[in-house]
Amino acid sequence: DGKFIYREQLESPGTLEASDSQLFARDAQNGRLLWTIPEDKWRLNTPRPLATANGKIFTALGDKLVCLDSNTGKLLFEILPKGLDSRWSLGRLEVVDELLLASGEFGFRAFSINDGKELWKLGGVDRWVSHKGKLITSTERGHSLQSREIKDPSKILWTVRPEKMFSFFCSEKHIHINQKEFV
Repeated sequence: DGKFIYREQLESPGTLEASDSQLFARDAQNGRLLWTIPEDKWRLNTPRPLATANGKIFTALGDKLVCLDSNTGKLLFEILPKGLDSRWSLGRLEVVDELLLASGEFGFRAFSINDGKELWKLGGVDRWVSHKGKLITSTERGHSLQSREIKDPSKILWTVRPEKMFSFFCSEKHIHINQKEFV
């Protein structure tokens, strides 16, 4: 999209509890400032990831997950996960197949990138990655690995329960489990 999106966090003197920050968009070619949005106080060291797709930016602003127009910074819509009405922490965001996948204190959920409507919620997931249209989830603190359909995560394609806990991640073409590669 030719834009560089980032945050600058200003620490509040004498406290580690909250800080002011701003969200910036710059032209990636020449560094020209396109827009900025001041943010309300937010707990330090609380992740506020960004995801982009189709000219939209998804991130946390204040207590809400929001969708912004990447050209103007204008708020397109807000997302408040069902059952939450106060401060929450956002752990990770990723856009896959027109879905905004989000995890945090509110669990693991998918929202439409077009209107923010919650499409599904999946409980018990510790970690997750997307890979070739599939969702790979770790449950039971790493004692179970499952592959699911992204559009319908209730459909479990396979489950692995190794004798020992494992770590995993996905690269562009491979799944890596305990430092071994699988295509």
